Amino acid sequence: MMNQQQHSVLRINPLNVNLGSGVSGLFRSQIGNITTLYPRNTLRAIVNWNYHRWTTTLRLSRYSATKALSDRGAAYDETVAPAWLVDFDLTYRFSHGLAASIGGTNVFNHRPQTLSPLAQSATSLLQVNPNYSSAAIYGAEGGYFYGKLAWSW
Repeated sequence: MMNQQQHSVLRINPLNVNLGSGVSGLFRSQIGNITTLYPRNTLRAIVNWNYHRWTTTLRLSRYSATKALSDRGAAYDETVAPAWLVDFDLTYRFSHGLAASIGGTNVFNHRPQTLSPLAQSATSLLQVNPNYSSAAIYGAEGGYFYGKLAWSW
């Protein structure tokens, strides 16, 4: 599955009140939330395999680069490089509707690169180094692994 998108701001209506030439109806960060905060394209390939009572799912996802624009200027922007992520799930179905699963999302523990010192100085959240970008569509937490029991009737 491929998703391709591009957003742009063509025009910003002027404010009703004259606040000066440097004041706009949208800040740079708000324009970035519309145009660059989400990946331009995402690609997902999913493989399901069933064998008797076993089911396996493998998902490969690719996200293009994202960027959070800063109101302080381009030097403070948070840029996240394109990334490939892998998810995996293995399920065994017992009789009478009981199923047990193990798996993980982002199993190779990929995280966005750390912010530049200049961008770290502009973050509004109290964080400790390494300070990851909030513009990463897949989050900064890394891999997540789970075990699950499900019962259906």
